[in-house]
Amino acid sequence: MTFGQRLKMLREERNLSQVAVSKMLNIANSTLSLYESDYRKPDYDMLIKLAKFYDVSTDYLLGLSKERKLPARQDRKIHLLDVTGVPEEAIKLIDEYAQFIKDKYTSYKDSRKRQPEK
Repeated sequence: MTFGQRLKMLREERNLSQVAVSKMLNIANSTLSLYESDYRKPDYDMLIKLAKFYDVSTDYLLGLSKERKLPARQDRKIHLLDVTGVPEEAIKLIDEYAQFIKDKYTSYKDSRKRQPEK
């Protein structure tokens, strides 16, 4: 599915006309029509505006993800290290340390919630 097809599908799911959406986004109707027909691509700012308007991720609009929204932050995992050539024992230590940090900040956050307000 192309960018334009996704955009048109999102608009039609909401039973909105091109005129209505273009007014809400403060763009020309012809601009929205060109986006939906894949004759023109939005700039970065408009892409973000469209994603917010339709409550989807920019990745979804661009066809990089089938998921309409990104997972909630707490569901994400961070992968920062290239562990090529690192012994399995060291990788295990990295995992354990990451879990330690997660536990530390989770318990800190929980303890802050339990403290009575002054």
